[in-house]
Amino acid sequence: MLNRRRGQIVGEAQITGNYPYHAFLYSQGKLQDLNDLVAPNSGWILFSATAINDRGQIVGTGYGPLPNGPHAFLLTPTDETESPR
Repeated sequence: MLNRRRGQIVGEAQITGNYPYHAFLYSQGKLQDLNDLVAPNSGWILFSATAINDRGQIVGTGYGPLPNGPHAFLLTPTDETESPR
């Protein structure tokens, strides 16, 4: 999904490992794995980002610490997530 105003794209990319897809943010010519923005001990694996709004908030699906399959997520940017490295 493209946010034209912010010049950002979110989606999913195929990777190797236990989870074949990871959610990503493409901004300012750089691809950022959204899982790098979540605490490693949170229990979340974000595998698909489906939309981004003008505030930079990202929604999608992932596996969380709750049981019974995938869950929706809302990722709200901070100063660090505004400019992926």
